[in-house]
Amino acid sequence: MRTITATDLTPAIAALFAHDAPTILRARAILAGLTSGPLRVDDTAHPTRALVVEPIYGTLYLAGRWNAAQIAGQIAELRTMGDLGISCWLDDPLNDMLPPDPEYDGTTYMFRDRDPSVALAQFAAQVPEGYEIEPRTAASLRWAFGLDELLATYGSEAALLRYTHAVNVMHNGYMVGEAATGAPVEGRIEVGVTIMDSYWGQGLATAACAALILRVEAKGLRPWWDCATHNEPSVRLARKFGFVNKRIYRYREWAGTNR
Repeated sequence: MRTITATDLTPAIAALFAHDAPTILRARAILAGLTSGPLRVDDTAHPTRALVVEPIYGTLYLAGRWNAAQIAGQIAELRTMGDLGISCWLDDPLNDMLPPDPEYDGTTYMFRDRDPSVALAQFAAQVPEGYEIEPRTAASLRWAFGLDELLATYGSEAALLRYTHAVNVMHNGYMVGEAATGAPVEGRIEVGVTIMDSYWGQGLATAACAALILRVEAKGLRPWWDCATHNEPSVRLARKFGFVNKRIYRYREWAGTNR
């Protein structure tokens, strides 16, 4: 397999990723040059298989024609760079070609759309006393959760601020949570939320996510939501906000061998 960059991408290589895999928009962000990540192809002139790895989540996306031995070889090599996961629809033949005994094997919900008739302003206004929700700025970017990984993915602070959206949850001058997006792809954008453990149960995630979704929808973007089926708080938020077109997929993860 040959490693290339998004600038080397040809229509033939891009066409291999036209399939409807779970969270495929993360892979297409790499193909569009919005985010970085390993991009490999067997033959640039006549490609039959290719892959990308989304670096923040460590998700591997396979495209084209693969067999079990080829997949096992790539997974073994890519695990030297860190943890690696693969998402498959429940009826995908790829399920039977993956190596056995992953460290994690579970199911995830992908909510593809949000029902715009579900009003969010009421949730965004329910900020507990003593807290503020503020848009991320260049000055507050230093507080972003996972900043090193984000900068490695987007390449620079300027690109991170240009492509993503976020709101910070502030308390006594400190950031205790954030709702943030990935890069927009094909008019779609993924949203998520992180609140420090000791601040859960106060409605902060609800208020922050609602505020963020209102911001991205005002820009004409369509949000989508992804969470493990056992993550009941996240599932409840998705339903509260009107996320629909839910589909379930299987997610497996192998620990990196670089530890």
